[in-house]
Amino acid sequence: MIIQNKPDYLIFADSAKKGENAAFPDVSRGWGVTIDQTASKPPMEWMNGAFNRIDKNMLYLLQQGVPEWSEQVTYPANAIIKYNGVLYTAIVENDNAMPTTSTTKWKKTQEEIPNASLFQKGVVKLNSEINSESETEAATPKAIKKVCDLANNQVPNIRKINNKTLNTDIVLQADDVNALPAIRKFDNNIPVYEVGGIQTDFKQRPTFNNSDLISRSDYSSSFNKNGYIKLPNGLVIQWGEAEYLKTADQDGYIQSFYTSFPHACLAIVTNDAYGGTNSTAAHPISTSQFRCWGKNSIGAYANTGLFYIALGF
Repeated sequence: MIIQNKPDYLIFADSAKKGENAAFPDVSRGWGVTIDQTASKPPMEWMNGAFNRIDKNMLYLLQQGVPEWSEQVTYPANAIIKYNGVLYTAIVENDNAMPTTSTTKWKKTQEEIPNASLFQKGVVKLNSEINSESETEAATPKAIKKVCDLANNQVPNIRKINNKTLNTDIVLQADDVNALPAIRKFDNNIPVYEVGGIQTDFKQRPTFNNSDLISRSDYSSSFNKNGYIKLPNGLVIQWGEAEYLKTADQDGYIQSFYTSFPHACLAIVTNDAYGGTNSTAAHPISTSQFRCWGKNSIGAYANTGLFYIALGF
């Protein structure tokens, strides 16, 4: 087949005078419409209109390159259309299926390239800075040159550490770098560093036998008639004085803990504050409150003062 020359892009009858170009009256029927309307003789304006329509459709395809999607067209598998500036390829034959939402019928002709990261290939932005901590950008030759220039100018041999010149290998002692004088030993092939003989203020928590050391600051407490203590593992023990009023009857009298538990109250025990003649009980209802009861020696609800100890976290 011969390669065709570039078209002239002219539209047939595009410059026709008024009345010389009319829209074809029945495109679907074609020339058969002339049998009913013009004795099988198509007028000039219909001929102009028909060829004008063909040329405009051809020019539309030349301009667009790929036709735009239309809900009026049935597309075969592998057809390519354009929708909102994006090319789509038909997966299966379909009609009136929106390309952006019918993912089982359409797919993007060219998948979008994602941004690059540590876990996937993709588009990467270049960066000439040498103080960036980005893990999604790539260094330019300019940035690499900056680093090389700095490296070539670092630590000249006229510099010293504690009067020790850097023109050869040196051995540093702990005092040279304000470090603790530790002795390295091995326990079952595990290196252990021992520091002793001096007072040490650690800025980070040290360990002992592979466990974190606990300090006084890990505890919080309030030691009074009503008080609490919070242990390093999160356990909270609190105590206090409360009262039960018999008007609460079997519903129990609601009292507040001295301090709210961060998460939950696990248990609460009570005893009578009035000489031990009454029986008492309590039950937590939230992290901040509990119900309590008091009965006298004959089993009737009675006004009762009580002490409590509660456990929670």
